[in-house]
Amino acid sequence: MSDALQETERKPWFDPFRMGPKAPGAIRSWWKSLEAAKGERAEMRRAAGTQALVFVPAYHRLRLALEAEARCDADGLAVMAGCLAALQEAVPHPLPQALAGKLSPLRFRRLLHVSDADDALRLLRRSLAMLNGGANVRDVAAWAYAFGTDALRETAARRFAFAYYGERLEAQPISQDEAADAADNA
Repeated sequence: MSDALQETERKPWFDPFRMGPKAPGAIRSWWKSLEAAKGERAEMRRAAGTQALVFVPAYHRLRLALEAEARCDADGLAVMAGCLAALQEAVPHPLPQALAGKLSPLRFRRLLHVSDADDALRLLRRSLAMLNGGANVRDVAAWAYAFGTDALRETAARRFAFAYYGERLEAQPISQDEAADAADNA
């Protein structure tokens, strides 16, 4: 494996779609606007799948806000909108690292193996619920979009695994047996 590929995989956040410089601000503004559109936010949180999200006007406000800044996949955008609607507050921690402390390895593996956009929406919203409504808006937008897009799902799962397991394993203390083995091998 090349060094460039390894370095890319270590980065916890990536740009899953070509965004102009104003796209992150447009996403954050749209998310903040949901506070005034409580009915639409609730409708998006209760949506059973991506098809139901497309019928909510707030989804189209996001689509139109991003249209000039990014080329978007409809399913990926629906998953992004549905997951962002579930957020109550913005926190600075990257999403994979935040989930590493809350999401069990079994639930995490289920998330890595989502089969379609509706499955991604369901599992990501469940994962976000474990963060008590707080997550990084930019990360949720990027990861939700990538997991909701057929062409990006496999790459997203791979990069998400590197970020999640890297954080989870770094947080575990080294046992005395492992420390002794490391000293013997030095």
